[in-house]
Amino acid sequence: MKRLLQIGAALVVLVVLVLLALPFLLDANRYKPLLEQRLGQVLGRTVTIGNLSLSLVSGGVSAADLRISEDPKYGQEAFLSAKALQIGVDMRALIFEKALKVQALTIDQANVALIQDAEGDWNFSSLGATAPAAAQTPAPATAESADAPITMTVQLIRIAKSSVHLVNPNAKREFTDVDFELRDVSTTAAVPFSLSANIGGGGTVKLTGQAGPIAKANTAETPFEAQVQIDSLDLAKAGFIGAGMAGVLKFNGSVNSNGKTAALSGAVTIDQLKLSEKTPAASRPVAANLAVAHDLKTRRGNVAKSTLKLGSASATIAGDYNLAGKVATVSATVNGPKMPVSELLTFLPVFGMELPTGAKLEGGTLSVDATSSGPMDALSTSGSVKIEGAKLTGYNLGSKLRVIQDLAGIPLSDTTEIQTAATKFATSNAGTTLSEILFLAPSIGQLSGVPSRRC
Repeated sequence: MKRLLQIGAALVVLVVLVLLALPFLLDANRYKPLLEQRLGQVLGRTVTIGNLSLSLVSGGVSAADLRISEDPKYGQEAFLSAKALQIGVDMRALIFEKALKVQALTIDQANVALIQDAEGDWNFSSLGATAPAAAQTPAPATAESADAPITMTVQLIRIAKSSVHLVNPNAKREFTDVDFELRDVSTTAAVPFSLSANIGGGGTVKLTGQAGPIAKANTAETPFEAQVQIDSLDLAKAGFIGAGMAGVLKFNGSVNSNGKTAALSGAVTIDQLKLSEKTPAASRPVAANLAVAHDLKTRRGNVAKSTLKLGSASATIAGDYNLAGKVATVSATVNGPKMPVSELLTFLPVFGMELPTGAKLEGGTLSVDATSSGPMDALSTSGSVKIEGAKLTGYNLGSKLRVIQDLAGIPLSDTTEIQTAATKFATSNAGTTLSEILFLAPSIGQLSGVPSRRC
């Protein structure tokens, strides 16, 4: 028994010594030229990797750095550069057959540039389309690489702890802590993917879904579908809206793309909505159930008839937008018939409308029909508002109409029953203008034709 234990211990020591010696006995660098060539053939770009070393801890081969060249149309900087590349391999084949069977690729701490030009084309559109000259003509095999076969059966691709710079002619956005993963990789079928990132300026985004098959003629037109979650997106700091406006957005929904257009639908909530420098932020969230059709190339789209929620009050919203300019432009209509006044009072100041100090509106309904248009940093909104069947309390309206009160015998009261109160309005960065005011109250009568005034 003692002898068996000694033999077992010796075998364990021998195995440990072999494992410790493997990184010195196996020269992983001998696979480097062919690996660069194979990756270049797959991507259609020049691929450069650092020195390879065997990593028993990770069960694969690692490289100190990685560089994937840019499409020459978009400059000479790297499309992707990374500090580390982990290559998952079949260790048995590597040790006993001296064959590098690549099964997984993990790119760590990468910097990726995604660039869209003025015509709407992307710098990654040509990925995989054609091989670079260096990859099309294989380099003569050296004595070290001739007997170093490489097989690419990649099932997992991951980009971790990385930064992505999204650039178009009018804007640049940065995403940090990007983690992107493709599983069951295939070029001829849809494959599952996940993406998470921090949005520059504040906020996070997560996508989970599937993409493919890859569009070989234009990778950017690869179809995909995913569940989308956006949290705490600061619209102003992230540069999505103009100066003077503000809001923090949350979105939960889905996106479905055929590679050319994307259909986005789901629930969006905006806290602390502010429409101009001269109006306060909303004290309650604004919510909507949206249905958006977006052209991925032109960066234009439209919002189909969707539901806007202001508290429990509902309105419909529809319109078009254009994200191609330096500042996004919109043209949208909002229609909300007979919404409960009590739910809307806190939103009136957001649109530049405020009740006199101490005054309150109770009961009744409010109808709004408005149109907003123009660039987001100089948005103009105009339309009409009508209040019906409400009660104005805490404000002696009769005392403000003293001459009419004395002539008509209007009783002094802090409460006024309002049959109808209507006005047209126009609001912009310059302020709010009211016109065509109509006021009908049983205790006062009808007032109309009040000249327009700026608030």
